[in-house]
Amino acid sequence: MKIKSLKIGLDFHGVINEHYKFFEEFTSLALARGHKIFVISGGKGAVLKKELAEHNIKYSELYSLYDYFSALGLVETLSDGRFYVDETLWNKQKAIYCLEQKIDVHIDDSIGYLHNFETDYYHCNPEQKKCFCSCQKEVPFFVNPHLALQEIEKTFG
Repeated sequence: MKIKSLKIGLDFHGVINEHYKFFEEFTSLALARGHKIFVISGGKGAVLKKELAEHNIKYSELYSLYDYFSALGLVETLSDGRFYVDETLWNKQKAIYCLEQKIDVHIDDSIGYLHNFETDYYHCNPEQKKCFCSCQKEVPFFVNPHLALQEIEKTFG
């Protein structure tokens, strides 16, 4: 039986950067099986690209909320060097991007985004080494990349 090619969204901060070794193997395996990996994060694209390369994380597309809002002139740089974007806009943008790109499932550590998503959404808890899906499935993440990908394929493939 041929498995449907999936589009998998992965958050960087709180997900990938908490388990580099796991995601090095997970992303390589997913891409080898014909899936597409979308790294979707708030950080600056150039910084994310560098970190992903340093940790051998493979991906198909990289989407930076910072870069997106910066191009629209909506990023305010604060006096301490941090940046600010209207929270309502920020919290919806990952969900909008996932819909536009027809992403099958997004994996993130932020529960605050969940109510904006129509795309299936795994809320990850790195301490528990589990992700809980809006589709009512649980995946044992961060332990065995092969098993995690198989569970995602069974659910969405």
